[in-house]
Amino acid sequence: MKNQRKYLFISIKEEYVNQILEGKKHIELRKSKPNVNAGDHIIIYCTSPVKAIVGTAQVKDVITHTPNQMWKLHSKKLGIRRRDYFDYYTNTDRAIGIVLSDVQKLCSNICLSSIKKQLPFFTPPQTYKYLKNFVPAEKENDIILELH
Repeated sequence: MKNQRKYLFISIKEEYVNQILEGKKHIELRKSKPNVNAGDHIIIYCTSPVKAIVGTAQVKDVITHTPNQMWKLHSKKLGIRRRDYFDYYTNTDRAIGIVLSDVQKLCSNICLSSIKKQLPFFTPPQTYKYLKNFVPAEKENDIILELH
């Protein structure tokens, strides 16, 4: 049986999305480790006020360190101020980094209202959720988005 790629729908604040799309942020930080592997797909959802899918990427790697070690090794690729970083990882002994590759900005954002037309009960995750499939199309209403 062929190993099927996963689609990770990930919610990210606008300031960090912009850095990812501009090529300034290469590692997306999390507190919990997603079940993804190199080559799996990431659907980048920009949180409020944008509320839209704005891009895609591939997982290059998932790395785990202590917060201090992650900062020491990768601070230039994290796209976050030191104070904000350590505030985020307060009372946590593990920092997860999703190393991104092949980042692509969509030609046109797919807004939450368009997603809800296809999946009325869909709510963007606070962190991430897994999808069965995602195919952006030329027209917003032609999007293929399947939940697990």
